[in-house]
Amino acid sequence: LRRCFRHRKQVRFLAILLFAVCARAAVVEGVILDDETGNPLARTNVTLTPLPGTPAQSVTVRTGARGAFVILSVRTGWYVLRATRRGYAPAEDGASKPGRPGHAFEVADDRTGGFHEIHMAHLAAIMGTVFDENGIGIPNWQVHLYTTRKPMRRVASTTTDDRGEFRLGELDTGNYEVRSGPGPLEDKTTVLATYSQAAVELKDAFPVYVVVVE
Repeated sequence: LRRCFRHRKQVRFLAILLFAVCARAAVVEGVILDDETGNPLARTNVTLTPLPGTPAQSVTVRTGARGAFVILSVRTGWYVLRATRRGYAPAEDGASKPGRPGHAFEVADDRTGGFHEIHMAHLAAIMGTVFDENGIGIPNWQVHLYTTRKPMRRVASTTTDDRGEFRLGELDTGNYEVRSGPGPLEDKTTVLATYSQAAVELKDAFPVYVVVVE
């Protein structure tokens, strides 16, 4: 009986200690929104990263159907909140515009970590049309995208639609070379690979500059 009583006292002590630790932990919550439409972004990764000196580890959660997120048991200290999602530029809490650096915030004892609203902007995209000699779009034609820095590197490829139009998305800000692939037309006429603005050689190509809208 004495052993059983001691065990109960130990369990109670541990429960009280656990409650005291949890009581000091805060909650960080917020919402992630599309900067252009203001619509919530579901299934977005949100990472809470402690600054040096804060005794905690990074935590990543995913937003719900309405773009909301909640991070529980956050220890006191200073943190940076960052959101990432495919097709969007990474965004940080406190940034003046999407794509700009954010600001750290403090989480204090026995208080909520505040409500954070982060806006995310789409990455850049290049759209165009592959034409034949009469200005008619060529359907189902390969289009490739390269970096302009040497050595050139292919970063994306796609195929034109039924009107000869194409779209290459998820691009970072920078200069690119767009090049249609070579191949035969319906009558077996051979078409050479062509860079933007109808240039056959790279030295005559017209680079395309894109920027993530802020």
